[in-house]
Amino acid sequence: KMCEYVFSICEKIAGGYKATFFSSAAPPVVEEKIEKEFRPAFSYLDKNLTLLNETVDRSLLNNFLREQYPELGGLDLRPSSNDKVDERAQKVERERDAPSLLCRVVWIQIVTRIYNRLNAYGGAAEGTQTKNRKADGVNSGSRRPLTEVEKRQVEVFDLCLEFLKAFFYCDIDGRNCGFPLADLEDRMYLDTRTLIKTLNAL
Repeated sequence: KMCEYVFSICEKIAGGYKATFFSSAAPPVVEEKIEKEFRPAFSYLDKNLTLLNETVDRSLLNNFLREQYPELGGLDLRPSSNDKVDERAQKVERERDAPSLLCRVVWIQIVTRIYNRLNAYGGAAEGTQTKNRKADGVNSGSRRPLTEVEKRQVEVFDLCLEFLKAFFYCDIDGRNCGFPLADLEDRMYLDTRTLIKTLNAL
C-alpha cells in the first residue's frame, strides 16, 4: 500500500498538468511547486517506514525480504553458527545500524510503477510489463511525438523519481544515512532514466 499511495501522488501531480479551455499547452513545470505537492509522500513514507522499523524485528524482516527479493543482493549481515561470539555481535550491530531492506523494496516497487507509467507515453501499450523491456530499458516499437501536456507530465515523473532517490539516499549534513547511490541507481532506475531521455527526445 505504501508504494501505491506514493505512486498515486505522482500520478495526481502529473495529472494536474493538462490543457485548458483557453490553451492546448500545459503550464510550465516548476520544481519548487512539485516538491511542495510531493511532501505528503515524504511524510507518509517517513511515518510508516519508521513505525515498521520500530515494531518489526529487523533481522526477521530482512531475512524474509531476502527470500522474497533475491535481486536485493548486498552484504548478508545475518549471523551464522560458525561465527565467533564477537563476530556475531558485530554483525547484529551492523545490521541494526544499516538501512532497512524494506526501504529498498519500496524504492524498487515505486520505480517500477513509474517506469511502467512512462512507458505508456508515445504510443506504447498501456500496462506493458517491465520484463518485456529491451536491454536499453525502452520497449521496441515506434513512438509518436509527445504532446506538450505529455511532456510536462514526463517532467513531473522525472522530478518525483529524483525526489524519491534523495529521500532514500538520506543526506544529513553531507553524510549518507540511507542507501548508497550504487544501490539506488540499479538496473530499473537506469532503465527509467533512459526511457525519460528517449521520451524527452520525441
